[in-house]
Amino acid sequence: MEKHWREQVDPFFEELLPEFERNLQTDSARLDGLLQSGQLADLGRIAHNYKGTAGYFGLTELGHVALNLDAHCKAGDSAAAAAAVEAWLKIVIRVGLRAG
Repeated sequence: MEKHWREQVDPFFEELLPEFERNLQTDSARLDGLLQSGQLADLGRIAHNYKGTAGYFGLTELGHVALNLDAHCKAGDSAAAAAAVEAWLKIVIRVGLRAG
């Protein structure tokens, strides 16, 4: 059986987990709005913040999606950014940090 993502958190970062979860919930709730309003720079900044950080908290898949989202935003590719946002939100729902 696969470990729950919280069990994969480096012990060094465990005390930061509640803040990370709150920030991830808040930022994830903003993604669709930023995408719909064409604010790719702001969307890219959020993604950039999670490229590495997500891995510290056992969410390596989210880190990969954030990397792609950041790149799509920098390239101005709204369609690819939309697909990355969809993938991001599916991960966040799957790990229990957002209602589906």
